[in-house]
Amino acid sequence: MKDIYEMLNEMEKNKDYKKKIDDANKEATQAIIDARPVLLDVKPAIEVLPGMKNNMVLHSGPPIDWVDVNDLAKKAAISGALHEGLCKNPEEGAEMFEDGRIIYDSAHHHGCFGSLGGIYTASTQVFVVKNKTHGNYSFTHLHEGNRFDRLIFGVYNDAVRDNLNWIRNILGPGLGATIKESGEIDLISMISRSLKSGDECHSRGSAGTAIFAKTIMPFILKANLSNDRKIEIAEFIDKNDQFAVYIYMAAFKAIADAAHGFKYSTIVTAFSTNSRVFGLRVSGLGNKFPPYRWFTCPVPEKVVRGRVFTGYTLDDVVRIGGDSATIDSMGAGSSAMAAAPGLGDYAGGKFKEMLKITKMFEKITVTKNHNLLIPILDFKGASTGIDIRKVVEYRLEPLVNAGLAYKNGGHIGAGMFPAPLDVFCMALQAMYESLKEESIRRNGFREKG
Repeated sequence: MKDIYEMLNEMEKNKDYKKKIDDANKEATQAIIDARPVLLDVKPAIEVLPGMKNNMVLHSGPPIDWVDVNDLAKKAAISGALHEGLCKNPEEGAEMFEDGRIIYDSAHHHGCFGSLGGIYTASTQVFVVKNKTHGNYSFTHLHEGNRFDRLIFGVYNDAVRDNLNWIRNILGPGLGATIKESGEIDLISMISRSLKSGDECHSRGSAGTAIFAKTIMPFILKANLSNDRKIEIAEFIDKNDQFAVYIYMAAFKAIADAAHGFKYSTIVTAFSTNSRVFGLRVSGLGNKFPPYRWFTCPVPEKVVRGRVFTGYTLDDVVRIGGDSATIDSMGAGSSAMAAAPGLGDYAGGKFKEMLKITKMFEKITVTKNHNLLIPILDFKGASTGIDIRKVVEYRLEPLVNAGLAYKNGGHIGAGMFPAPLDVFCMALQAMYESLKEESIRRNGFREKG
């Protein structure tokens, strides 16, 4: 078998290979730029997620067998099953996951993103987003609030239960009625304004939350809700700066899915982790629709930059998962860190380091998105379309943002970790082999070399 750099060199020198890839990458990145996600509604997961079942719990990241899930992610999933009423106690829940009576499946394969542990059950309230350009839908669960104890961080107690019930019974239906009153909310406009106002749209969402609140407030007043309900919903949004990040997640899921399935394209369409592995999808490799083809390797343990809350250290951090890293592959998040100088105070690091990370993405992407402008870079468009060829060529591991989970459950900070080079090499080899096999079929003989 050839060395990975020999493969890369051949793909560059073979005019037929290079043209096919470059043409496909133009189509895939144009799909990203042309995407127009809009927020339409909030609904229970069972009503809108493709293939969702009453006995399902969805997790973040590529598919994983229950036996391989780490303890904290298992705790989160079992807690979700408890809250849904699928089991009577944690012991019964563990048995039901083990024998398949409760199905544990990837959120990605049901049209949605899972933050941290993921944890979608039938009654989970989800944002409903449509990509008006391409017609595809995406979904994400609602933000649980800026609190240490959250289900997605592996915590379930009376306070978490009561909060989830309030989201299910009050916030979700109330927001759904409000959004429908508005008709639809243009999310590209919201993301663009957020980037110009100090968000990078992943680890920082305070500007976007304010923009969303300003947009939605007139419709909260018009919605057929009691005054007490209107006040509760408005106060919850106001108190939780990261509320908009979950809307961003649904938007970028709709964008990324539209860019998937362009034959020969080497553009990344997902960064994602479960509790054990980091995975990526590539536009030109695998099915356009689930089940997707994933390229995976062990999740990086090292946090290259981060800040934990007082009383904790980075040694207290455990990986639980997260799909939101796809934001970083779509022109926001870590690829647009220069747009969010204030993020340094939350996630650690200095602005010059954030600027360096943003500029690093320029080397491994194929174009700029004129819809997403970064003021500090003289309003250049965000770097868009991570090309696995360029990652391998420059040996640059993209950094992705992540919330940090406490080993015993709970939210204790924010940081970054590298998308491993090995997984890009796996994908590049798969693309090379695909091109070679097609060439053999077409020409009827094995090419030299």
